[in-house]
Amino acid sequence: MITVRRALLALLTLLSVTALGGGALLMIRPDGSLMGMSPGDFATTFFADFFWPGVILFSVFGIGSAVAAVGVSRRRVVGTTWAMLIGSGQVIWILVQTVMIEHLSWLQAFYALLGVTITALASYERRRDKVPHVL
Repeated sequence: MITVRRALLALLTLLSVTALGGGALLMIRPDGSLMGMSPGDFATTFFADFFWPGVILFSVFGIGSAVAAVGVSRRRVVGTTWAMLIGSGQVIWILVQTVMIEHLSWLQAFYALLGVTITALASYERRRDKVPHVL
């Protein structure tokens, strides 16, 4: 049987791997061509290309999710706290993205749901371990 902690670790790992890969591709080719995107997607934003969104994706959601996963696997208070922040941040990232680029994709719905699920599982783990709220 899969535990909540294992499910949380799997989802954090999924987010980390895909964010590291996607962020790296956007930094390598800021025109978005490696991911099948076009610079026209940013016509309604203040970004000239995909470089800075790639940096955010890589560092915050790629590295951040990996750090959260390590903390959760070691049963550290900071692990579930960080996982909740990463999950909530993911939802905000997707909401801002959909507003800014005015383009909807099934991937946005998937990653928004991923963020909600990570937040919920991390919150559950935190309560289950009876960890006091630090923030």
